[in-house]
Amino acid sequence: MQEVEVKYLVSDESALLSALAGQGIRLSEPVRQDDQAYAPASWRYGMSKRNVTFARLRTQSGRHLFTVKRPLDNELACVEHETVVADRAQMHDALLIMGFVPTVRITKTRRTGTWGEVTVCVDVVGGLGVFLEVETMAGENDAGTETQERLHSQVVALGVAVERVTHTYDSLLRARSNGEGRSEEGLRREYGSASVGHADVDGDGVRGVVGEPVQTWFVQVGGGGHVGQ
Repeated sequence: MQEVEVKYLVSDESALLSALAGQGIRLSEPVRQDDQAYAPASWRYGMSKRNVTFARLRTQSGRHLFTVKRPLDNELACVEHETVVADRAQMHDALLIMGFVPTVRITKTRRTGTWGEVTVCVDVVGGLGVFLEVETMAGENDAGTETQERLHSQVVALGVAVERVTHTYDSLLRARSNGEGRSEEGLRREYGSASVGHADVDGDGVRGVVGEPVQTWFVQVGGGGHVGQ
């Protein structure tokens, strides 16, 4: 199976929450997630993620989750496997031995709900802002892009002004680390092409790899066209 999602930058969180409530979607209480992303040592930001295996360690509510993802059609349509691990530090060391390197640390609060057969996540991501994710499961041989367009149609039906984002949080944080402002226009500029450096991932001196230029597409939902490249 693959997890398929669409992601959006939200400019008006209150309007989004109102629209979700209008659809009968009840969100959970916020939960803090502390994620460390990993990539193969040979991979650099700016390279394609398709058919490359990535890993993540997440701590949430005292539990440590180990996840591996392999993007298929794009980086938001992935074969995914996940399990609980007892010791995050030991799993980190195991990943290093397996040839992975830590890249970006992501901290966020997440609220989740269900919308028919899909899962809705409202995330407040440190250093980035508020995002909406809508995700579902599909067969490994299904076209992830077709599923994403169906999910996108559901989001459009909410009638809320959001911007579709085609990259994962680690890529967005890498691009943002060039010091641009937090405005939406600043995000567009910095996501266009940004060189980034090392990042301390655990506060323990472990640092990630040097990033390369990252390209991101934004699509204005409810008006406008493609912004940035």
